[in-house]
Amino acid sequence: QPVFQPGLIDNEDMAAGFLAQMESVSRWIHLLEFSNPVSAIKKEHYSLRLFKEDGKGGWIAVEERQARNDVYDRQQQEEWKRPQFRLSVTNTSSGPLWITTAYMGFDYSIATNYFPPIELAPGKEGFLVLAEGSLMSDTIPLMLDEKFARLGYNEITEYLKLFISPTKIETDKLQQEGISLAEKFVQHKG
Repeated sequence: QPVFQPGLIDNEDMAAGFLAQMESVSRWIHLLEFSNPVSAIKKEHYSLRLFKEDGKGGWIAVEERQARNDVYDRQQQEEWKRPQFRLSVTNTSSGPLWITTAYMGFDYSIATNYFPPIELAPGKEGFLVLAEGSLMSDTIPLMLDEKFARLGYNEITEYLKLFISPTKIETDKLQQEGISLAEKFVQHKG
């Protein structure tokens, strides 16, 4: 797990900054663990399907639900391509469903503006769409941000939190900046 960037706290402003970072981590963990046990929407009201590249330019459905670490950069002629995935949601309920998304970064950031909300009529399927400026794509690239690589992290875990509801859930208030991470501690055997 990443840890706070170490520093001496010797005044009120520095203490307030440290507490703000603690609060960000707490909000992030709370959102990650959040579920609504009394929701009227149950798992049988929707279906999620994850697709990964097949290495030939096509897509294959991933059947098992587990953490994925079997996606790799691939060479396409002279270029290396980042791995990517697609995620579809199918409404299997009798009423409309809204899907809103929060992207939860490795540095405890939360962004809600990467994926526009999706409204699905009964029986319809939609793919999460990544919005980068005016570009929209239903393929979502995986990458290690250079800022984490410079700190010594060569693996990271990030999350997409989906909110599925009969009404659109506003997620803008969840947004937060990431914290300053410490360099990764590497213990050398000697």
